[in-house]
Amino acid sequence: MEDILASIRKILSEDEAEPAKPEPAKAAPPPPPAPEPMIMEPEPEPEPVMAEPGEPVASIFDPEPEEEPAFNPEFEPPLQLTDSMYADPEPQYEPEQAPSFGQQFYDTSYGEGLVSDPVAAASGASIAQLAQAVARERAVALGNHGLTLEQLVREICTPILKHWLDINLPYMIERIVKQEIERIATRSDRT
Repeated sequence: MEDILASIRKILSEDEAEPAKPEPAKAAPPPPPAPEPMIMEPEPEPEPVMAEPGEPVASIFDPEPEEEPAFNPEFEPPLQLTDSMYADPEPQYEPEQAPSFGQQFYDTSYGEGLVSDPVAAASGASIAQLAQAVARERAVALGNHGLTLEQLVREICTPILKHWLDINLPYMIERIVKQEIERIATRSDRT
C-alpha cells in the first residue's frame, strides 16, 4: 500500500516540477440567445346561460326539440291465436340404460365387410393354422443344438447364480437369522 502511495506522490511531484505550457485560450462562443418567455393566457370561460323565469330548462340545452312520432289512431287488431300457432310438444324419449359392468355398449353387428366372403374365410384359415403352429412349438429353437431360448438362458445363468449363492448365501442366512433372534428376544423382554 505504501509503495502505491509513494509512486503516486512521485508522479505528482514530477508533474509540479515541469512547468506547464499555457495553451492559447480560445474565444468562447457567444451564448445562445435567451428564449422568449412564453405567456400563458387563460382560455376564455364560456358565458353561463341563464334560463328566463318561466322558461323550461330543457329549452336551454336543446333549442330545437325533436319531433315526436304522430299518434295514429288506426291500429292493427291484436293477433288471434290459432291451432297452427301452437308448438308441437317435443316427443318424450326413454333414456337408454347405461351398460352394466362387463356389458358391451357398442354395436357388434357387422354389415358388409371390407373383404369378400372367400377372402375372409381364407384369412381365417391362415390365422387358425398360425395359432396351431404356435401352440405346437411354444419354444423357438436356437443354434444347431435345437436349444430353446429358455434352455439357453438357464444353461448360461446356472453357473453364475451358483457362484453368487456360494459367496453370499452364508452371510445372508446369518444376518437374517440374527435379526429374527433379536426380534424374538425383544418381544420376550417386553412381556
